[in-house]
Amino acid sequence: MRRTIRNTIIRIIIMAVLSAAVILIALKLRPSWAESTEQRGDREIVQNYDLTLWYYDESLSPYVQQLSQDYFRKEGLRVNCELVSVVSFFENMNQLNVKGEGAPDLYITDTSRLEQAYLGSLAKENAYPEIYSLQNYSVKSLTSVRYGGKQVGYPLCFDMEFFAYNKDYLDKQPSSFAQIAADSESFVKQEDSPVDMVILYDVNDLLLNYHFIGSAVDLGGDAGDDDSLIEMNKEQAVSALTGYKDFNTKVNISRSTTTYELAENSFVFGRSMTAILKCSSLAALNREHTNFEICPMPAVNAVIPSKALSTTWCVCVNPMTEKTEAAENLAKYMTYDNTKTIYDLTGYMSCRRMSYTGNGYNEVYVLYDDTTSLPKFIETEEIWKDLKLMFQNINDGTDPAEAFNTLETSIYLQLATRTGQEHQ
Repeated sequence: MRRTIRNTIIRIIIMAVLSAAVILIALKLRPSWAESTEQRGDREIVQNYDLTLWYYDESLSPYVQQLSQDYFRKEGLRVNCELVSVVSFFENMNQLNVKGEGAPDLYITDTSRLEQAYLGSLAKENAYPEIYSLQNYSVKSLTSVRYGGKQVGYPLCFDMEFFAYNKDYLDKQPSSFAQIAADSESFVKQEDSPVDMVILYDVNDLLLNYHFIGSAVDLGGDAGDDDSLIEMNKEQAVSALTGYKDFNTKVNISRSTTTYELAENSFVFGRSMTAILKCSSLAALNREHTNFEICPMPAVNAVIPSKALSTTWCVCVNPMTEKTEAAENLAKYMTYDNTKTIYDLTGYMSCRRMSYTGNGYNEVYVLYDDTTSLPKFIETEEIWKDLKLMFQNINDGTDPAEAFNTLETSIYLQLATRTGQEHQ
């Protein structure tokens, strides 16, 4: 009996020693937990991503995140969507192209940067010209992605300024901003009415002010890529800016307290009769059942017409990608096959015309074709800053003629190297 117990104990000890030895050997040969995790991470992040998409507009984040999920379900391809700083966006891409790794296969940019993209050999010509035609897209959408006579992008979405009035208070749109200014100056709030003002809009946003000067300047022609077409009608521009100054004085909109959200809510809930809005406001107008009408931008005054501004985003394929066909297929998917969620996720309108349930959407599509865009020049960012500063200076009391002279001089100096001569 004792011998049996002793043998059992010995066997247990031997098994325990062997088990401990096996565990020690396994631990010795196995990588650490951190190393194992890093290796798994490498496989998931590097090896399992099929395409990389860059973008710099953070408002597009909900869209690209949904895109990544949708495309994986449809094609089984994983898209790595990276939010990248707009600063040195193309320089960094070019450096990674030269390095041979880390560059995106495709990217989203606003069309004002297409010259920098195309001349830097970072935008491959559209692979599906038969799809990106007037059958599916407006003239404006197609023109926005053209540079040097070529379609170098895939039109994705756009935003624009538009004018709206409340049909409960007005029978028709005002004829001009001069009329709106006069109505604002004589406006008296009625106790039994919710209306507090004739108009309210974000005067700090250049997009919502540009129409005042839009008809007086031509920066690059219809496609915004022709530096021989730089025309600025000084007499008309100064008259328009004088009208702008008079308008802002009479409507008396606070620059320090008026935000876009405040202006939008004021119109949506019937506290202002008219407004200058962006595409994102259409959802709120329909949700709250505002009795509104969208119409062409009123003239500046009886003599000078307005010209509204739009901004368009497009998808470009990096010519240096080794996955050209896959990148082109994704660009087409984003801008043609799967455009239904763009508005709901970004507030921007799809360039491919969609059928929306609600008022105002069709009118915006029609008005978009008649808007102007910023040029596609490399200097456009500086021109944008100069325009914004000009409007700010006028609001601060600078004489319109002086403000325009400063703008004109700056623009011609910036563009002088393109034509080889300075403005006389």
